[in-house]
Amino acid sequence: MIEDFVVEHNFESLGRRIMLINARKLRHPGRPDLILVAIDDITIRSGAEAHRDVPISEMSHRVKNVLAAVQSIASQTLPQSGSPEGFKAAFNGRLHALASAHDLLVDEGWAGSDMRQLVRRMLEPYRAVGERITVHGPARPCRRSPVP
Repeated sequence: MIEDFVVEHNFESLGRRIMLINARKLRHPGRPDLILVAIDDITIRSGAEAHRDVPISEMSHRVKNVLAAVQSIASQTLPQSGSPEGFKAAFNGRLHALASAHDLLVDEGWAGSDMRQLVRRMLEPYRAVGERITVHGPARPCRRSPVP
């Protein structure tokens, strides 16, 4: 018995095709054994599955990056907090800044956002201490890098 055996082949007239093969013996008393073979062309289905897997992989990568950023924010905020209430206020402010920067990137389609505006949004929670942070420099658009 053969179950779900995948074969890829380049046909001269059809091009590259992906086929799923299933086979089994058919036994009937008093008759010669026969083999039943089913060949299913899964080229389109395989392409759709591969196409679907790319955004899922990219989203998974981005979620991991966000979770790493949240973990980093928490670990950097905790030592500077004098109390649980202080930690909560500082941590929430920093998460809000991260969300605000993300909104800016989403609104601009992950490209074309002004880097200064993005940096200002990320540094917003630290401005409460005073105006000791300044941002200046030429306008530069954010560039989206491909996910490895």
